[in-house]
Amino acid sequence: MILLIIAALTAASGNATTARRLASHLSRRHRVHLIDANQTSLDELKTLVEREQIEACLGLHALLAGPYLHALGLPYALILGGTDLYQQMHPLHQVQMARAVRSAKTIIAFSQQNLHQAGQRWEGISERSVCLPQAVDVSEMDRSFDLHQRLGIDPSCRVVLLPAGIRHIKDPLHLAGAFSLLHQQDPQVVFGIVGPVLEPDFALDVIDTIRKLRGVHYVDGLPRPQMLGAMARASVVLNTSLAEGMSGTILEAMALGVPVVARHNDGNDSLLSHGETGYLYNEPQEAVTYVQELLARPERGVAMAAACKLRLQERHSIEQEFQSYQAILLKICEAGQGTD
Repeated sequence: MILLIIAALTAASGNATTARRLASHLSRRHRVHLIDANQTSLDELKTLVEREQIEACLGLHALLAGPYLHALGLPYALILGGTDLYQQMHPLHQVQMARAVRSAKTIIAFSQQNLHQAGQRWEGISERSVCLPQAVDVSEMDRSFDLHQRLGIDPSCRVVLLPAGIRHIKDPLHLAGAFSLLHQQDPQVVFGIVGPVLEPDFALDVIDTIRKLRGVHYVDGLPRPQMLGAMARASVVLNTSLAEGMSGTILEAMALGVPVVARHNDGNDSLLSHGETGYLYNEPQEAVTYVQELLARPERGVAMAAACKLRLQERHSIEQEFQSYQAILLKICEAGQGTD
């Protein structure tokens, strides 16, 4: 097949990582064109479709990719991420998203919780919906990356790391104050936030606050190999998001054997089994307590890493993901040809 994949390829974003991974999978069997939704136009896409004789499309995010998919008139599968499911949208954007969802041959969500949310938002989609958990690949990790050096801290410090772009839905300051207090009690524990500024106005206050907190450090976005290297050297990885579809960062931490403490939300609850493959928290002090336990009892992290390895093999393998998307795209391509 000749396929078009459309996604917002913003640096260091989960959507970009997912889209590139899927493009890499499908390129094993098909000719794939991966296009950045932020750097194209409908006219450019129509020209590409005609020139390359594209047969089917795959898009990530009902708003960022959905309108293009709907307008092109080709059969397509639409992957729902996180913000298109859980973030309140402008009424015009809601109309655009609903149109894209209605026209999709297949609607893909990463978890049963996500599927339920989609069904609540758009009625009548259950027969076209499928749950496909994300896979994870950490093979491009930069093993030489020195997180402590980048943060400017002593090599003996234990880093509690929040890998997150600076935007509202990631709520990057949710735990900063609590871990600053912990640092004052135990100076060996340092809180690091690593991620690009994605909402500049919001980031001004965030970065200003970080500068005033002892034991809290911020590093701008890193290339993905270095980000994986940073996570591998952390003692604990955090997720503080108000909402998630399925966090690729959590999956990466699980694959790297680094224990995770994550905020309760649909995506995180679908991914982690509390006390087995990670810890889930509601309030900042809970998160601090779980981190302290992991730092004091390294065997807990070792046990979680073993459980995570098994969970990833069972539910998040690269080969399973490839075969699932391969089958979906063949089906919608055949269906599209049948309606010509």
